[in-house]
Amino acid sequence: MDMDTIELPVSVFIEIEKGSDHKYEYNKQTQSLELDILVINDQPLPRDHSVDGYITGALLMEDEKRNDPKILTIPVDEYESGGIHSVYDAPSHILLNIQAFFANYKKAEPDEWSIVNGFVGKPAAIQLYKQSLGKND
Repeated sequence: MDMDTIELPVSVFIEIEKGSDHKYEYNKQTQSLELDILVINDQPLPRDHSVDGYITGALLMEDEKRNDPKILTIPVDEYESGGIHSVYDAPSHILLNIQAFFANYKKAEPDEWSIVNGFVGKPAAIQLYKQSLGKND
């Protein structure tokens, strides 16, 4: 069976609460930058805890340092009971807000920039996630 067709939830650590204009991606324990994962959901999630979610797509973008994709997930309970199984099922205003945030969040920083290149579906997002873990098969 092709690993890309298997849907398994991933554990996402909530570092930033919905509505915050802060964005972090440095892991103090591993002393490394980590792949950004966003959780699309109806309910606010408190920071500093984990939630399991299914990968639904990704926002492709780059910044002054590198390609910097954002993986999009839906919490397991909402995924299994709701209508969002792909990034393309999400309400357009949510996707526009995500794009606008990442297109503009570095504008006030000197010598920093970001370019948003659009969304990709679940198979491409799963590949990006696997690459971030060093699993390219």
